[in-house]
Amino acid sequence: MLPSNAGGGYNLRMILRRVFGFEQEFGFDFNFEKILNGHTEHLSYMFPHLKEGVGTTLSVIEEERRKYAATKEKAKGKVTNLVQKAKGKRITADDLFVLYKSHGIPPEAVLEVAKEQKVSVEMPGNFYAKVREKDERAVEEEVKTKIDVANYQKTKTLYYSKDEEFSASVLGTIDKYVILDQSAFYPEGGGQVADIGELNNSKVINVQKDAGVILHQVEDATKFKKGQKVSGKVNLQRRLIITRHHTCAHLLNAAARSVLGRHIWQGGSNKDENKAHLDLTHYKKITHDELDRIELLVNEYINWRYR
Repeated sequence: MLPSNAGGGYNLRMILRRVFGFEQEFGFDFNFEKILNGHTEHLSYMFPHLKEGVGTTLSVIEEERRKYAATKEKAKGKVTNLVQKAKGKRITADDLFVLYKSHGIPPEAVLEVAKEQKVSVEMPGNFYAKVREKDERAVEEEVKTKIDVANYQKTKTLYYSKDEEFSASVLGTIDKYVILDQSAFYPEGGGQVADIGELNNSKVINVQKDAGVILHQVEDATKFKKGQKVSGKVNLQRRLIITRHHTCAHLLNAAARSVLGRHIWQGGSNKDENKAHLDLTHYKKITHDELDRIELLVNEYINWRYR
């Protein structure tokens, strides 16, 4: 687990910032390397692998210390602006929500700065629960807009056969989507964009999958009727390019893990016909030297495959 702005990672970040605050307030001079080595030595009989993470953890702590100082400075300016605009000495719960959601400043940082400036803060005890409630409501609204496919059978998938053309029967249409009994169109998923092609010479511009039912977005769904026999044609050349980008994204992840450390894993990705990108869990900006080493290693993987 790495410090972050969500979930358990956020708890780690707050614990570290509490430690940094204690250091400043009481003049502590913690030797984190000694502390970490002491813990790993004490737990070595159960978790001998913990020793391998000491170096990375020390780097994480120093990076979090830098971010803590930057966040505190940023919070100081925002709190001062709030007080001046309000012409008073009170920061409301709504102000805290805006600071957190729009500027990434947690309420703990605001409280710390407000205390120094003798400004009162309206801090709700369930602040993070309220943040989650707002996020969950947004997700619920998104779910309500999803297409209802409960009355349709699961689509038989043909895309693993690598056939360019196929025949199918129309089971029905929903809005701009056509539903077939079987399909060779690969739907969007895993960060990879969907196949495109044609259904009875009508362009298929997007493909989604919900509860096992494949939904084909076409230019004009009114041209398709239930029970109609259709011919589909998939753009396989485009799929091949996207597949290569997908493979390279995995190679990039492996190379980054080798260069940057075992804490690296995939946080998100996108692969289309023009490029692919990968979101990695790392605690600081990747240097140019590290980028060069990652690129070299990916190319070595590819060259080894084609020896």
